[in-house]
Amino acid sequence: MCSDREADPIAMPFFQAGYHAFVLRYSLGQDKTWPNPLDDYEDAMQLIRSKSEEWKLYPDKIAVMGFSAGGHLAGAAATMSENRPNAVVLGYPVLRREDTDLWNPSAPDIISHVDKDTCPCFLFHTRNDSMVPVGNTITFLQALDRAGVTFETHIYSFGPHGFSTGTQMLQGPKKGTITERAKNWVPDAISFLQEIFGTFGNGTMDPPVLERYAFPEKAGLFSADCSIQYLLADSRSKEIITPVLRELGYEEPYDSDKMTRVSLQVTLRTALTYLDISEENADEMDRALRVLNK
Repeated sequence: MCSDREADPIAMPFFQAGYHAFVLRYSLGQDKTWPNPLDDYEDAMQLIRSKSEEWKLYPDKIAVMGFSAGGHLAGAAATMSENRPNAVVLGYPVLRREDTDLWNPSAPDIISHVDKDTCPCFLFHTRNDSMVPVGNTITFLQALDRAGVTFETHIYSFGPHGFSTGTQMLQGPKKGTITERAKNWVPDAISFLQEIFGTFGNGTMDPPVLERYAFPEKAGLFSADCSIQYLLADSRSKEIITPVLRELGYEEPYDSDKMTRVSLQVTLRTALTYLDISEENADEMDRALRVLNK
């Protein structure tokens, strides 16, 4: 099944924003024993990607959304599935071991499966959620941060569990039970996905604004968004950035005796802004560093 509040009412605003939208009704009740729910997800994602040409969609730009217990399944898709999505949106999700056990003891702990291969994540929750504690979202974010994965989160001041899009139409007649700002998660999530996937228009996709990794160096990658310290540790990237360091007034050896901890931790892109380097030249240096990743 899938909660009716979190099926079509969620799918439609994303459909309106230009996304293909699918609703997954997966195994619950007597059939909830793990991995039945994950198998349902795997079948669905495999079907969608296999039909990408026929259905005119991008197989490498697919987001999975999940809410409450469905957030657990979406979290599993992001961290341990064979057919991983390219982004996830998690609303008031069940992710911690202690909360998962209350709902389905056979289901895995999601937090422990977060690694650098986890896709970018958008999460929202309310501070006083009495059914799924906000600690599920906070602990998951901490794991994402340790892994260097890109994420965005919104923890709203108050509101009930299962508030869907946050509109009064779905919540009933009582006012004051949820902050008005909670409804902002829908346009914010759409904007986040556009930054991760790029925007569509005139038959093409614009390049993404955000990378999979908030800090590329945590994934062993090179780019202008890496710290000076990280780029100095490799002879190839050091050669590329040395002219910049000289222009900043630093001379070899580039160590803590001559460079402060702050200047070592700052990213190359930030350092380039101090020099008033043109965006075109900054992008050229970024491309030169990215060549090292091949």
